[in-house]
Amino acid sequence: METAAEAPAEAEAAADAVADAVSAEDAVADAVSAEDAVADASVADAAVADATVAGEGAASEAAESEVLAEELFDARVKEAVLAFQRENGLHADGVVGPRTLLALNAVSDDGMAESDIVANMERWRWMPRDLGAFHIFVNIPEFKARLFRDGAQVYETRVVVGKPSNQTPVFSDVMDHVIVNPYWNVPYSIASEELLPSIRSNASYLSQRNYEVLAGGRVVDPSSVDWSGVNLNQVRIRQRPGGGNALGQIKFMFPNRHAVYLHDTPSKSLFARSARAFSHGCVRVQDPFDFADALLQMDGEWTAARLKSMIGGQEKRADLTRPVPVHLAYFTAFVDENGKLQRRPDIYGHNATLTKALEIDGWEDWQRFAVAVPVKRTRPAVAQAEPARKQKVVDLAAERQRMFMRRQRANSDY
Repeated sequence: METAAEAPAEAEAAADAVADAVSAEDAVADAVSAEDAVADASVADAAVADATVAGEGAASEAAESEVLAEELFDARVKEAVLAFQRENGLHADGVVGPRTLLALNAVSDDGMAESDIVANMERWRWMPRDLGAFHIFVNIPEFKARLFRDGAQVYETRVVVGKPSNQTPVFSDVMDHVIVNPYWNVPYSIASEELLPSIRSNASYLSQRNYEVLAGGRVVDPSSVDWSGVNLNQVRIRQRPGGGNALGQIKFMFPNRHAVYLHDTPSKSLFARSARAFSHGCVRVQDPFDFADALLQMDGEWTAARLKSMIGGQEKRADLTRPVPVHLAYFTAFVDENGKLQRRPDIYGHNATLTKALEIDGWEDWQRFAVAVPVKRTRPAVAQAEPARKQKVVDLAAERQRMFMRRQRANSDY
């Protein structure tokens, strides 16, 4: 029989045994966790290894592609591209961009050359029969202006034309004068859509950019105008001649309903680009005084040197002694002086419209170049007040006589 002193000792021993069992279980659990950790680490190592292999594979493929590209587009190919670009009047940078690719397709045929030619033949029917012995020819999709004399080209220059949202119109007219130190009379659409928000947010906007405001035919202080509710029918904004003027130092005028013309520009960097559709519709000339020199070769009074001597001060006008026909044309396919077919992008979507209207075979292919017809905001017409009605002057004596005669006729027997 156990004594009372032995019972606590056995209980204590039992408790120690339980504690040892728990510790053993914890040790087993720790071992399992350690095994899991090792397994996880192995999986992670495997993932890293896979990623490394994949990365090395991708890098290897990229390197192989780069080597292949270098092998395919080597120095000889680049030189051939440069030569092709120079021959075809393209920006010679050795890069096969959209314009170069289209020109290459003109040679190899992208399946659209025939419909392109037909559309351009139709546009030629719209041109004047006689372009003029000496004339200016601007081809909008080509971004080029040329002077022709007796059928031969005597001058060529780069130009910037209107954006697809502000298209340069296609028409013919006659240039009859030149303006040196021109004001820029801001069109209603530009004044309302572009300038007005800036004027409202910056009180110094006009003065900082050399603009002035006219109301009632005279220059007024811009601060006197309530720009929050201004009526642009009654206020006109124009930019003074001088540095920063949007028209530069000279503009070449052929008055027309479109209010477009050829002019200088302070934004010379745009001429370095292959695609040059950036203006609000007018045609910007790369070197306007070089152009003037070629333009005035038939003029007996004016020269480019004389025009240059007029730079500075107020606006000055020079009337040409011999007006020159101007043609703003749109030809995406034409034959150059070497008899080669040249093609240019349909930047305004005119081919898309024309081929569809004439149901030319392949018109569907042109629809991806379609451009939404730009909505041009014009100055709203001012409502004309009805003329006051004239009061009829009544001759009382004559009116009495007329009434008397009417009564006489009514009382007569016949």
